[in-house]
Amino acid sequence: MSTLKKTFVLIVIGVFIGLAVLSLYPAGKEFVESVRGVNTSGHIVYGKEMIYPTLGRGDIHIANQILENNYELSRFESVHIDSIQWTEDPYEDLYWRFNFYNLEPVRHLTYAWLKTGEEQYRDKLIEVVDSFIDDGMDGPHSWDKHGTALRTMTLVNV
Repeated sequence: MSTLKKTFVLIVIGVFIGLAVLSLYPAGKEFVESVRGVNTSGHIVYGKEMIYPTLGRGDIHIANQILENNYELSRFESVHIDSIQWTEDPYEDLYWRFNFYNLEPVRHLTYAWLKTGEEQYRDKLIEVVDSFIDDGMDGPHSWDKHGTALRTMTLVNV
């Protein structure tokens, strides 16, 4: 057997042994779970596309409220919106509009979907994103530079 073939065989054997060790020991288990997408602390693991870790966090309780058309945004009480028109401004507040238009609710739905695998969260996040594409892109607050950047990063994770 040539030296190149022996080296290749040894590398393949080493990889298999390494994977076996990683899966059998606690630290290895954490590593394998993080590669699969969820670590032992229950947080979803993202790659380099996640510039701000907070964009990958969410709250299943808030996601459940959104399923009932109750939208709770940062710093504000929940607001019931039966059908999003993308003209909503219940508090007449710049920060509420900023969070609504940067698709903060979608982050909670994405988190809940990835965490639980329940399709109801995925379906609702698709509904909200489709609604924005259909009716919100020409909205009065759609193109705030910072909000647009956060919305883009949110959509990358969807």
